[in-house]
Amino acid sequence: MSSTHAKKKCQARAIDSHGLSGIVIHHGKARAAGWLAAFLFAGLLPWMAFQEGVSRGATAILDNGHLVKKMRFPSQVLVLSVVFSALAHTSIALALFAILQGARGELDPGAVHWLLAGVAGQLGLTTGLALLMAALGSTPGKWLFG
Repeated sequence: MSSTHAKKKCQARAIDSHGLSGIVIHHGKARAAGWLAAFLFAGLLPWMAFQEGVSRGATAILDNGHLVKKMRFPSQVLVLSVVFSALAHTSIALALFAILQGARGELDPGAVHWLLAGVAGQLGLTTGLALLMAALGSTPGKWLFG
């Protein structure tokens, strides 16, 4: 076995055993670590909005049962307010992230239409699942974990 083959095998094993930290160590650059942090943050932003909207929206009607009993208004408004609240919080984080990426010179203004399409799709998915869970009267944890 050649030394380069053994070295590549050792590097692959380091990536397998250490996961994402192994990738940063393998590249050995500060830029690689910054890229990884930006990549993870960009993935976590939509996930945080989705999980907050669905988990809080699932119990919004039950939590505000006193309002639903006393007044006549569509109870879907409670779920929608929670979903839009999660979207507003994530939009603030997204604006700060865009400013940071712009300062680093890694922002592509030509791809904003993809961002808007993704936000619209996520808003529809989050709203639909939150309304479904609220109608069933349970949280996602009850369905997943019994």
